[in-house]
Amino acid sequence: MGSGDRREGVRAPGGRQLPPREVRPRIRPHPEPAEHLDEQPLPTPHLRPLRRDQLTRVTVPVLVVVGADDGYTPVSDAEAMHAALPDSTLRVIEGAAHLPNLERPGEFNETLGRFLARVG
Repeated sequence: MGSGDRREGVRAPGGRQLPPREVRPRIRPHPEPAEHLDEQPLPTPHLRPLRRDQLTRVTVPVLVVVGADDGYTPVSDAEAMHAALPDSTLRVIEGAAHLPNLERPGEFNETLGRFLARVG
């Protein structure tokens, strides 16, 4: 085995052999989607005003995706964004809250794929 093999150990500068060490993954298990959102309050929607005047100037196609059960960005906000954007597609994903890409990945990916096929 090579000098960097973890089962044999590694050779330190000066030729000293360091003992082998167990290699552990550095990635912690991922919590359930959105599980951590219940741990801390999110800013209330009135603290982040919808900039309709800015949205009307967007010149590229936009996909607006919202979870039907999203308490942070309610469907009504997504509908207002969709109405203000000149070229937008709105998709409300049932059974999802604020992270539809994690909570309903199949539906999200299908929606994104259809949108990209249309604009690509």
